[in-house]
Amino acid sequence: MDLYVGGDGGRIAGKLIVATEEGQEETLHRIAAQAKGNGVLDLKLCSQADVKALEPQVFATAALLSPSTGIVDRFAGGLGGHAGSSSKVNELTTSVLVMA
Repeated sequence: MDLYVGGDGGRIAGKLIVATEEGQEETLHRIAAQAKGNGVLDLKLCSQADVKALEPQVFATAALLSPSTGIVDRFAGGLGGHAGSSSKVNELTTSVLVMA
C-alpha cells in the first residue's frame, strides 16, 4: 500500500525528542545514530537554547529536532478513503511517496 499524503490527509508537523536530564543526552545520540542508519538524514541535535527558541514553554537540556515528522490521518479524504475502510493497516509495508 502506498500513501499519498497531502490536502487534508496529512501534514508535516515536526517533532522535538527531548532530554530533561543530562544523563538522557546520550540516549538522544543513540536515537540519532539509529535514525541515520535507517535513512533518516535530517535530524538536528539542539542545545537547551535552541529548544527555548523553538518552544519557549518546553524545558529540555537538549533535544533532537525531526523537521520532517508528519501526521497521517487514515480517515481523511486525502487518502481516498482506503486506509479508513479497514480497522487494520499494515504500517510495516506502507510507503509514503508524496508529501504535499
